[in-house]
Amino acid sequence: MSATAAPTAAPRPTLAGGFTLGPWDTVPMGALAVGCLVAVAAAIALSGFDLNVNRLILAVCFGLLVPFLLHQSRHFGLLSPGLLLGLSFIYFNLIIPLEAEVNTGLPASFYAIMPWVDRAHLTRPLVATLFGAVGLLVGYGLGVAPHKGRSQTYWELPGDPERLRRGGWVLVGVGGAMYFAGITMATGSPIGFYTVSYLERVELMPSVGVLGNGLALLYVGAMIVVAGYFGDQACPRRLPAFCLVVAFGLHSVLAGAKVHIFIVGAAALAAHQLCRHRAQQLRASTLGPMAAVALVAGLMIAINPMRARLGLGFGEMADFAKSEFDPQFLNPANVDAQGPYATLYAVANDTVLVGPEYGQSYWNAILHLPPGWLLPDRWPGLHDRFADKMLEANAPSVAGFAFSAVAEGYLNFGFLGSALHLAVLGWLAGAASRVLRVNRGNLRGVIVAAFAGPWLAMAIRMNSDTAVRETVAFMLVPLLVNDWLSTPRGREARPPAPPEGLGPAAGGPGLTGDAAALPPG
Repeated sequence: MSATAAPTAAPRPTLAGGFTLGPWDTVPMGALAVGCLVAVAAAIALSGFDLNVNRLILAVCFGLLVPFLLHQSRHFGLLSPGLLLGLSFIYFNLIIPLEAEVNTGLPASFYAIMPWVDRAHLTRPLVATLFGAVGLLVGYGLGVAPHKGRSQTYWELPGDPERLRRGGWVLVGVGGAMYFAGITMATGSPIGFYTVSYLERVELMPSVGVLGNGLALLYVGAMIVVAGYFGDQACPRRLPAFCLVVAFGLHSVLAGAKVHIFIVGAAALAAHQLCRHRAQQLRASTLGPMAAVALVAGLMIAINPMRARLGLGFGEMADFAKSEFDPQFLNPANVDAQGPYATLYAVANDTVLVGPEYGQSYWNAILHLPPGWLLPDRWPGLHDRFADKMLEANAPSVAGFAFSAVAEGYLNFGFLGSALHLAVLGWLAGAASRVLRVNRGNLRGVIVAAFAGPWLAMAIRMNSDTAVRETVAFMLVPLLVNDWLSTPRGREARPPAPPEGLGPAAGGPGLTGDAAALPPG
C-alpha cells in the first residue's frame, strides 16, 4: 500500500508584488509609492517654475489612486467595488480642480453655481481630498484583508442562482407596485410623474409618503435581477434583464433623473465584467460592454438639457436637447460633479456655514431611519440645510445639493473627519471585494459586488442621512435577506465530494469546477 502525501495548504495570496505586510498585502504599497513619485515628477516637468501647492496635491492624489485602480481591475475585474469607488472619488473630488488649474473656463457648471470661486481657495478642499484618499486606501486595505470568522464561513456557502433571481423579481414586483400606487395617489394617474415638470415632480415626491420607498425596493430588485442574469454564464436567457435595463433608461429620461440608469446599468455591466473575470475570459471581446457604457454615458449627458422640457413628451425633450446642445455638455465636469464639489468648496472655505457638526450629521442619519411622522422635529438633512443657506430666499421647499462625502467628514471633524468618513466607505468596498474573492465559485459574490459598486460610487456624492436611510435600510437589508433565503443549508449546502486522489488542495474546501482553477487573487 503506497503512502499518500498529506495535502498541503495553499500559500496565502499576496497581491502587492511580493511584499507581505499583514493586511496591507491586499493593497499594492510599492505601486502607490512609485505612482506618487512618478506623478510628482510629471507635475514638476509639466509645470516648471509654475508648480503650486494645488498641482502638487493633485499629483499626489492621482499618484495614489491610479495604481490602486489598476490593481483593482487586475485582481477583481473591471467595475469591481473598489474600482468604482476610486473612479467616483476622482470624478467628484479631483476633476473640477484639475480642469480649473488648466483653464478656469472648463468646469462651466461649477462656476455658474459659484461665480466668486478663486483658484487660491481650492487648496483647502484639495487637502481635505488628500486626507480622504488616504483614508479610502487604508479602509479598503482593512476591509479586504483575509480573515477567518463566521461571516467568512457564511460567504463560502454555495448559492442557488434561480432562487436569487426569483427573489429579485419579487422585489421588482413589490417595489414597482408600491411606487406606482404612490404616484397614482399623488397625481391621480400611474404615469402622472411623466406629465409634469422636473420641479413639480420633485415637489410631488414627498406626498407619495411611505409608498415612495417602493422605488428603493425596485432598485435593489432590478440590480439583483440584472446581476443574476448578466453575472451567470450558465444562464442562457438575458432578454428579461436587458428589457429591465432599457425600462430604467426610459424612466431616467422621462423623470429627468440620471441616477436610475447609472445604478441599474452599472450593476448589469459590473456583473458582466465580474463574471468574465471570474471565468478568466479577460481577452473576450469588449465591444458590447464599451457600447453599453457609451449608451449609459450618453443618456446621462442628454438628461441635463432635457430636464427643461420634462412633461412635454419625449419628442419635445429630444428636440430641445438638440437645439440647446453645447460642447460643454460633453465635458465630464459639467455632467454631475458641480453640485457635490460646490459643497466641498463652500464647507472647506467656510463660505456657507452649516456647522461644525461634531458628529451631529451622523446622529441625524440614525434619526432619519424612522418615518417622518414619528420624529417631526428632527433636523432636516445636511443637503437641505446647505441649500437653505446657499440659496437663501430663492431656495425651493424641496431644494437640495448632492453633498460631498469628503465635505461631510470635514464638516464634522476637520481634515481627520474626511479621512475617517472615506475610510468607512473604503472598508465597505474592501468587504464587498472580500466576499467576491471568497465566493468566487458562484453567483452570490458577483451579485453583492455588483450591488455594492454603484452604490458606493453614489455614496461619494451622498450625505450620510440619505445614504443610511435609502441604501442601508431599504436596499442592503432586502439584498441580504434575499441572499440568506436563497442560500441552501444543511445537507443541501454540502459540496460534492472531490474525485478520488484529489484532496482539498485541488481547489480548497467548498470550491469546485471553475472555482478551483481560479488564481488566488
